[in-house]
Amino acid sequence: MKLVLTQNPIAKARHRHMRKGNKIITFDPQDKDKKNAKLQLIKQMREKGYSLASDGPLLLKLINLYKNSTIMV
Repeated sequence: MKLVLTQNPIAKARHRHMRKGNKIITFDPQDKDKKNAKLQLIKQMREKGYSLASDGPLLLKLINLYKNSTIMV
C-alpha cells in the first residue's frame, strides 16, 4: 500500500495555553493541519479498497521529497 501526503513539511509547533476565568486551557495550534492530513490518508485508503481496521503490524516508510531523505518507523 502506498499513500502520499501532498503537503509541505511543517515544523512541530508547541501547544498553547490560555486562561479562561479560573481554568487553564491547552490547545494544539496544528490540530486542523493534522486532521486534514489524516482525512487525506483515509480517503486514499478507501479509494484503494483498504479498511481502516488494522490487520497486524505496520511498517511505515517516510520519504521527504523536498530533502531526499528516508525514515523507517
